[in-house]
Amino acid sequence: MKLLNRSVLRTLSPTLALFMFAMILANIASRMESPMLSLYLRNLGASVEQVGLFFTIGMFAPLLLQVFGGWISDSLGYLRTIAIGSLIGLIGSLWLPFVPSWEWALVAIIAAAISGALISPTFRAFIAEHTSENNRGKVYGLFDSVFGIVNILGPFLGGFLADRLGFRGMLLVAAGFYVVATIIRMSMSRRARAAAQEASGRLNFGQLKANLVQMISLATAGTLMTWILVFDGLQDFSFRLSDQFYPIYLKDLYGYTTTRVGSLYTIMGIAAAVFNTAGGWISDRYGERWGLVGGLGIFAVATVLFLGGPAFPLQALVWGMFGLGQALYAPAFNALISKVAPRHLRGLAFGLLSTTLGLFSLPAPYLGGLMWENWSPYWPFLINAVMLVITLPIIWITVRPQYIQQEQSRAAALLKEHA
Repeated sequence: MKLLNRSVLRTLSPTLALFMFAMILANIASRMESPMLSLYLRNLGASVEQVGLFFTIGMFAPLLLQVFGGWISDSLGYLRTIAIGSLIGLIGSLWLPFVPSWEWALVAIIAAAISGALISPTFRAFIAEHTSENNRGKVYGLFDSVFGIVNILGPFLGGFLADRLGFRGMLLVAAGFYVVATIIRMSMSRRARAAAQEASGRLNFGQLKANLVQMISLATAGTLMTWILVFDGLQDFSFRLSDQFYPIYLKDLYGYTTTRVGSLYTIMGIAAAVFNTAGGWISDRYGERWGLVGGLGIFAVATVLFLGGPAFPLQALVWGMFGLGQALYAPAFNALISKVAPRHLRGLAFGLLSTTLGLFSLPAPYLGGLMWENWSPYWPFLINAVMLVITLPIIWITVRPQYIQQEQSRAAALLKEHA
């Protein structure tokens, strides 16, 4: 596996390596904040139901922009779009430590969501642009392994600093990381335009309309792209029912400190870092459906085990399984989309998927909070596990090599028309 890492590393250009470094800094900041955000909101006086409402409201802003984010990256260039997204994210990162109440924190979460809507589809399309199809799963896995540093350092550092400096002090440190990342991204974008490495494109709304018609026709044709929307929508809804409540459950029901909560997220990060490249290799060698089914199946089992009690060895096992599930699922999913989406629509494809899933999952955090308050804290997690299990046969039946080849043929035909 080390030899595999070295061989893939040699394919990375200096631009891609510097891009990776900036992404690491920005995501360390994000991972310091995100596991602690629910606890920060509770510290600002929010109830569990209000925490769910907060994340539901925070999902509204980026929904349409996620489609536009992919289109903007296809039109303006990847590095330029990422620089714009970084500036918007910087506003939220600098605002969050100073909010007087949980309601004001919505400004920060909306800015972060808009930033993610621009950067996330662009980042994945940027990698696809700089890799060959045969190695794409491995390169996605390598990037996820390197970002394992983020998931190892970020949550532990966030919990550790929150215990010692308070939530606001921790958020200020995170903002410092994001400032440095933004400076690097802005510099890369300027250099790329000066060297004509990226075209200085313009936003053409006529082209957006044509590209959306092409993408929607693929997504609604009853083919593999349609089924991707179905199974990824189910898993996204299920995760959002419970994702924001893990820290609260650990703190309120199991009595964990913020440092210990952060350490569990770090364990998940370590497991993901160890297995991400293997996940990409499995995707390339045996097909994407093995990674998708294996990853979600492990998540479902781990979610049930999470409810088994506060013993730290059990929780360490659970969060290690979360990391393994992520390592199997993410490279396979990214590789699958990059294969079936036409090259000129990759950014739009990632953005359209995110928007469709966001619309479908919009009420999930609030519903999870209502289940917690009115039924039992167990319910968001149990329903999450059940919905994940439902997705498994859908994936196994629909994500077959022959269906991927059929979708690639349609994508090639669209690319020929576009040319």
